[in-house]
Parts: sequence; C-alpha cells; structure tokens
Amino acid sequence: MNIECNNTTATRSADRSSAHACGVLYKWTNYVLGWQRRYFELEDGVLVYYKTQNEKQFGSRGSITVRCAIVAESDVDKCRFDVATNGLIWYLRAENIAAKTMWINALNSYARDSGYCSPSDRISNASACSTSSLLKTSSTVGELRNKVEELEKYRELALHQVERIQRCINTISQHRLLPVEGDSILEEGIALSATTSAILSDISVCISLLNEQMSSDATHEEVAEVRVDGCNISPLETDVVDVPSAVADKVLSDDEQDWHDATDIYIETPSDVKLSNDVPATNDTGESTECSLSPSGILSLPNCHSLSAEINRITMEQLRYAKAGVEEQVWQLFSEEGDMKMYKREVEVDGLACDPLKATHAVQGVSAREFIHFFFEPEYKTSWDETVEMVNVVETISADTLVIHQVHKRVWPAAQRESLFWSHVRQVNGYKDPDALDLFMVCNHDCERPDVPLQSTGNVRVGLTIAMVCETIIKEGHTKPRHLLTRDDVFCRVIYVAQVHPGGWVPSSALRVIYKREYPKFLRGFTKYVVENIKSHKLSI
Repeated sequence: MNIECNNTTATRSADRSSAHACGVLYKWTNYVLGWQRRYFELEDGVLVYYKTQNEKQFGSRGSITVRCAIVAESDVDKCRFDVATNGLIWYLRAENIAAKTMWINALNSYARDSGYCSPSDRISNASACSTSSLLKTSSTVGELRNKVEELEKYRELALHQVERIQRCINTISQHRLLPVEGDSILEEGIALSATTSAILSDISVCISLLNEQMSSDATHEEVAEVRVDGCNISPLETDVVDVPSAVADKVLSDDEQDWHDATDIYIETPSDVKLSNDVPATNDTGESTECSLSPSGILSLPNCHSLSAEINRITMEQLRYAKAGVEEQVWQLFSEEGDMKMYKREVEVDGLACDPLKATHAVQGVSAREFIHFFFEPEYKTSWDETVEMVNVVETISADTLVIHQVHKRVWPAAQRESLFWSHVRQVNGYKDPDALDLFMVCNHDCERPDVPLQSTGNVRVGLTIAMVCETIIKEGHTKPRHLLTRDDVFCRVIYVAQVHPGGWVPSSALRVIYKREYPKFLRGFTKYVVENIKSHKLSI
C-alpha cells in the first residue's frame, strides 16, 4: 500500500512488519533558529535525515534506530510528534496532520513489532518524552527570546549614551567647563547607569532561566550566547558530545556560519563519569569509558576571531570532500597495504606537482576520539612525525583551535621547509555514517602572520590543506551496551585527505616519487604510534 501526503511517501509490505517512509519534516534545532526543514528517510528501523534530498550525496546529518523508540504526539501542536530512544529525543513537525499520521504509523510499525528492547527501555524512553517537560522548554524559549530582544535594544541605547558623553567630554577639552555642560554629563551618566542596570537585570533573568531549564528533567541544552566584548551575538556553537546530558550536532549554514542542526538531548544517568583531560589511567579490565579525553566535542572557536569564518568554511568543505568517495575515473590507487589504501589525482600549479591525496584506513581497537587526539595535540607531533624538527604553538585561539609553526628536517639538496597553519578539531556527528557511533575530525590549513617570519632567508614556506576524519565503528555482531565496549568490539574508520604546495621549485617527477614513499610511511607510522600508546588504557569514546 502506498500513501502519499504532500512531500511524504510511505510503503508497507503485506507479509512482513516493515515500512519505508521518506519526505520533509521540520526538526527543532535551537533557541535561535527554531524549526528547520529537513529531508527524512525511514527504512529497516533506522530514521535518517539530511539537510535536503539533493544533498544526500554529502552524507546524513544524523540517524537513530526506532526499534525501541517511543513516539509521542503533542497535546498542543496537532502536527508535532517526538521520537525518544536511548535517552535521545528528536522533536519533529509534519506539514499537515495526514503526513504526521503517516509518519507515526510507519515509526510505530517498527517500535511495536520489535523484540529487541526490554520494558525498562520503553519506560526510560517514555519518561524522556514527557509532554510537560516539552511545554516547559517551549515557554522558556519564548521568555529567553524576549530577553535577548530587550538586551539588543539596551545595547543600542547604551552605545548612543556613551557617544553623547564622549561629545560632552570633547567639548570640555576645547572650552572652559560651563555649569550647563557639567549638568549634561551628570544626566547622561545617570542615564547610562540606569541602562547598564537594566542590561545586568536581563542577563540575570536569562541566567536564571537557563539554570532552571538545565536542572529540570536532568537535561542540558546549550542556548544563545550574548557576547558583551564587542563581538556579534551568536548561538553558542556546539557538537554532540557522546556522553549523557550533552548537546547538538553541528553543521554549516548557507552563510558559512556555524549553527546547531539538532538540539538532541541526552538524558543524564547516575552512572555518568567524567575523567580528566589526561590519557585515561591503565585499567586491566579493558572496559570502555566515556570521558573528556580531548577533543571534548564542544566547539569553542570564537566567532569574533579574524580566522573563524575561514576555519569554519574550509573545515566543512574538507569534511564534505573527504566523505565524497573515490571515483574510479578521477582517483588513481597508488598504494595498498591491508586496510590502508591511498589514492592520488595528478594536479600541477605553476609547474609544481600539487597532487590531491586521499587515504582510507581501518584501525582495529581504537576509537575516533583517541586517533584524533594524538593527531591534533601538538605535544605528540615530534614523536610520530619524522619529518618535523621543531613545533611551536604560535597562538591558542581556543581549546579546539591552534596556530602552529613547524620547521621540517632538511632533505638535501632541497631548501629547508617551514609550515605555518591553523589546526582545528571538532566533532561533527551530523555527518557520520549510519553504522558509526561518532565522527571527529582535524583540519589544518596554511596561514600568514607577520610575527612569524622564516627562520632563515633560504627556507621555503609550505602551503597545505589537510583533513583527518575518523569514525568509531562497532564490529558486526558485537551487541554490548556502549559502556561495556572494549577494544575488541570497535575499530576506527579513517579518511585522510591532503593537498600540499611544496613552495620553491622541485621537479614534479621527484615530488611524486617522494610522496609515494612518504605518505604510506606517515599513515603507517602514525597508526602504530597511536596503537602503542593506547593499548594499555581503557577505551575512550
């Protein structure tokens, strides 16, 4: 039977309990952007969504299994329904009641017929999807928006008052102080004081609302951050952190600014354990743990930094590029060792070989967070990169973004190379494959700074764009709960893309001979370094 509701289609077989549905739904994103139009597909008990149907080639933004899900209809909005599973809630809205009914029937066909979940799972999911908590969230959203609007008006008023005071001061500096001018300054000062008090009062109300919302139902949601240091007001940018009580998937919007794509709420349990930022201590049991091993998963790159727009744009470009696959007519395989495959495309820029390279790899017994941790943190670079002579962190923009200067070992007779680049790490679960637990990535791109000259006039600066994308995959047939996973249960799916401009001049044939030898050596050596350093520690996801 086929059912069509506007842009939504569902099919259900007569001989088995299965359903397929696809179409447009509105998904709640965050306090600033509200509901966003997304394309959803339901098949084999998995609900997947994309930004649009035409962008499926770039990968999904998120996915959940609905076999143990609770589907709850809203008492207020006749077109809205919520899906709760494993402590995760998606707030969805159909274009009309008929479409909503179709989706609920399709979802329930899996949820009702599934024998995979226990009664306790359903009770937990039902509790997470309570209508009262959702209504309270909606009320808080409206009040917060009103306060943010008031803050914007007060900010403009304060700016005008400061300008008027400055004009009075300029007049005093040019002429002798007159009584009327003194009174004017006093009046303006009193007005500015009143405006400042109103701003502080509204900020206090916002903080109280946030604290109340964060404490209710043991959930945590990240909300709009008001910057008072001269930067623009922007949403607090975050990624899904794979620990309970975490925050939302990150995507890039059309205007190249980062926004939430889904405020997916994880329910916090008493068993949650936070560890230090250090490498986890040895544990003989080999049990996994969800910890704060860097990267944390929280996006802390400030919008007001001069590099932030470039970092956001290039990082997401490289992620899409890495996930795009390897076309046979475009990419040429030049090295294969077990699970590691390396591809190239021959490109020359100004007579220099600048061949884009792409590698795929699978590393057993390692999580994406662990693999990325060692690639991003500068303290390890001289240990695993044999080409590096010196590493210096020029600037720490934020916990997830650094500017790094490297001096590379000289390969005679070529000139010595230096690289100056920003390095950014983030968690982007919205782009992970359906079979992946998470997705972490590092993007490096060359930059220029007048305060970091070449160490020698004979040295050459290298241009580079590099991305390491990693996903944690649970092996087929391993059905343990997440917190009981060990290194025997997982592997890390790795995609590495790089394009390097060597600077100076080197014959293309010589460069290609070098990278065909050095790139496999690099990835093989780095993998060995990571495995050796984490094998005696608990699995960190």
